[in-house]
Amino acid sequence: MVWRIASSHPSLWVQWIKTYLIPTDSFWSVRDTGLGSWVWRKLLKCRDLAKQFYKVEVHNGQRTSFWYDNWSPLGTLIDITGPRGFIDLGITSSKSVADALTGLGRRRHRTEQLRAIQVMLNSLCSRSMHTAEDIPLWKVSADVYKPSFSTKNTWIQPRHAGPVIQWHRGVWFTHSTPKFCFFAWLAMHNRLATGDRMLSWNAGVNATCLLCQQSVESRNHLFFACRYSAAVWSVLTKGLLKGLYTTNWNALVSVISNTTQPRHTQFLIRYVFQATIHGLWTERNSRRHGKQPLPPAQLVQLIDKTTRNRLSSITQIGDRKFDGALQTWFETRS
Repeated sequence: MVWRIASSHPSLWVQWIKTYLIPTDSFWSVRDTGLGSWVWRKLLKCRDLAKQFYKVEVHNGQRTSFWYDNWSPLGTLIDITGPRGFIDLGITSSKSVADALTGLGRRRHRTEQLRAIQVMLNSLCSRSMHTAEDIPLWKVSADVYKPSFSTKNTWIQPRHAGPVIQWHRGVWFTHSTPKFCFFAWLAMHNRLATGDRMLSWNAGVNATCLLCQQSVESRNHLFFACRYSAAVWSVLTKGLLKGLYTTNWNALVSVISNTTQPRHTQFLIRYVFQATIHGLWTERNSRRHGKQPLPPAQLVQLIDKTTRNRLSSITQIGDRKFDGALQTWFETRS
């Protein structure tokens, strides 16, 4: 959204913003007066971060703010001089680059910063301005700017790249179900609101596992040390995992991270794992909110149907890499 506003994208939304919220000011300088929506106020708060990504390649200078756009080799000029620069250079805050260079006189300045700006302006005045429009640019990597916006590159740049986690292949994979992936990611980080974690927040909470009513509910207990969840997991995956079958969480993380299995078997293991932990969590929440408990066999049927539907949808979209998956699933379920 910041890119669209700064680059004057020809959308109705941007035109409305420029007409009613910043009719005379630059996006980078307008104050938060409480006008506009919640989204608009959030955008204003993001400016300090966003301005690090934005700059302008000046040609005719007509649409570029002299003070607030990053167009000069020195950087954003208002950040160099502060508001005092309006007086020192004799250029008002609303001027464009083209307006500022028109009739620019030569001035003598005391500070090195102002002298550097004056030298740059004199150099620009000695060259004829182009007739082409100014080009807004967005940072895609270190010191590389392009006239287009990249969500991926913008997301990556301010973030610290940590080491690659071994289990990422078991969570994020082709043809996965997004809500299952996200839930599995939370489980991997042990960020589910299980009984043991709730107990640390509130000593009075009932932390007993709602599925078996025997132990304190933790992630490792729920998946799959619990008698109920182990019964569901056993029916679904004993035939699929064979010698790799286990109910130990840490061992299962290694299994779903393994890349030595045939492609369709590997997909089945990962998908059923995610569908099962999501199904168990859904059942757990249903019981917490007073709904009728499902017997293990009924939950197995729901997860089995979810898996078969996913395999059928993969076939329908024409991906031949998983042709044997549905047959393998039927064979291991018999």
